[in-house]
Amino acid sequence: MAANLKTVWQLIREPLIVAGIVFVSTTAIAQPFYIPSGSMEPTLQIGDGLIATKYDYGYSRYSVPFGLGPSSQTRLLQKTPSRGDIVIFRDPSDLSKTLIKRLIGMPGDRIQMREGRL
Repeated sequence: MAANLKTVWQLIREPLIVAGIVFVSTTAIAQPFYIPSGSMEPTLQIGDGLIATKYDYGYSRYSVPFGLGPSSQTRLLQKTPSRGDIVIFRDPSDLSKTLIKRLIGMPGDRIQMREGRL
């Protein structure tokens, strides 16, 4: 019986280690995304894949898969994004949707469209 357990452990050890590394890296370091719509064209095309770092603006509960992190009004290692950055975030009205947008204004800025130009 002990020989069978040892054999089973040898078979599942490596896949478990790989799964753990993937979980930790996509939680703390970077995560792959794909572009589902044309809202970022021509910079990003429909179907483009990208890898986004997760530490640029700090960590929140939504940095952890399924939003299972602790609730807080601030972020760990918080940093403010800059105008022109491409940001990836969860839709506040539907947490299952991830949005990819370019930051065009900061708090206090006034933004308007004139003849179709921002």
